[in-house]
Amino acid sequence: MEDLETLKAQREILQAQLADIDNTIRVHKVAEKVQVIAAIRLKMAAYNITLDELR
Repeated sequence: MEDLETLKAQREILQAQLADIDNTIRVHKVAEKVQVIAAIRLKMAAYNITLDELR
């Protein structure tokens, strides 16, 4: 059985890994959002859609 200090150290490592994963997810979501907005703008331009029409 592992001692308490080892378990605490492992928990800290896992928490740091989780924080890195959460950050990576945030970065990817922002990048994806930028791409989606660009695609929407292209479609709006292609079909002459205004913001007023969307509202």
